[in-house]
Amino acid sequence: MIRISKKTEYALRALVEVSQQSQVHPLISIHKIAQSTEIPVKFLEQILLTLKNAGLLKSKRGMEGGYSLQRSLEQITLGEILRIIEGPLCEWPCLEKNDREACPCPDKVLCPIRLSFEPIFLQMNKILNETTLTQLLDKISLLKSQNQETPHYII
Repeated sequence: MIRISKKTEYALRALVEVSQQSQVHPLISIHKIAQSTEIPVKFLEQILLTLKNAGLLKSKRGMEGGYSLQRSLEQITLGEILRIIEGPLCEWPCLEKNDREACPCPDKVLCPIRLSFEPIFLQMNKILNETTLTQLLDKISLLKSQNQETPHYII
């Protein structure tokens, strides 16, 4: 149901990088983000501008400039990020708007799409709308710590 583009992948990588770096540096430069995330600078510029215009990031120009989060990590959800970058998560209006009247089917009550996919879409939406950047960063930190705890020996 969800098609995640390279642009969304890069947006998530960039937001994670800005979030992690914000704990150490108030602003992170676009070149530092690009280097750390391996995102081409020109593409990253477009993504960061989109995220800034949507109110997730703020920026400061100049030699000491860069990007930082506009809102707290707890206020930014994966669902919001996906919708900013990809647009609506579903092409079926009766599902995306959760409105039977928006359904294009002749018999709105017996819409096979809505009847089949509504439970899946509602659950997916719930998860995306409740998963915050904080939770994503916690998962990343946990995985990093687990990888560091397991020594790798080459004999």
